[in-house]
Amino acid sequence: YFEPKRTDLKVTGGYFTLTGPGIGLKGAGGIFTARHAFNKAVALDGQLGLIGISGKVPGFSLPSLSGVTLWSNRNIGDGDLSGVAIPMSMNIEVQPIHHPRGSLILFAGPNLMFAPLEIRTPYYLYRGATRAANSVFTTQASVVLGGIQAGVQGGVPLGNFNLTPFAMINSESGSATFNFKTGYNT
Repeated sequence: YFEPKRTDLKVTGGYFTLTGPGIGLKGAGGIFTARHAFNKAVALDGQLGLIGISGKVPGFSLPSLSGVTLWSNRNIGDGDLSGVAIPMSMNIEVQPIHHPRGSLILFAGPNLMFAPLEIRTPYYLYRGATRAANSVFTTQASVVLGGIQAGVQGGVPLGNFNLTPFAMINSESGSATFNFKTGYNT
């Protein structure tokens, strides 16, 4: 719940792992949230976060053209992914119920995320029986996602504790720009 003319500040953090076939990622980060209630029914909140991620993903490389000669590529290991995500959002909050026996908040607003990422894959180039020295293929991605989110949060006092169910939907779309570096002087 929120109260008229009150400003709340909160910092949260977390750690996660993501595993699957060929994937082993770990990350951690934090999110700063501020909320200001204009009156007993309407508030505005904003969030800004920083999340770091790193780990193993399937390797990725491309063939290379040197002059008019095309060299084939062969990965010799997994890719090392590293990067950050910077999520941001803002919501209008409406509190239709604020009672000693419980509260209900509805919220909606825009969200935006920037994520520069890099994948470094060990590989080599070859043409027929000619093999180049081992190198690293670097894939740099700049990801931008934006959209809208909406949700609901309840609050029910249970003695010394509060039960606060929360649900949110989020729709995002965006783009990614890629830059590739072969690790060879071609």
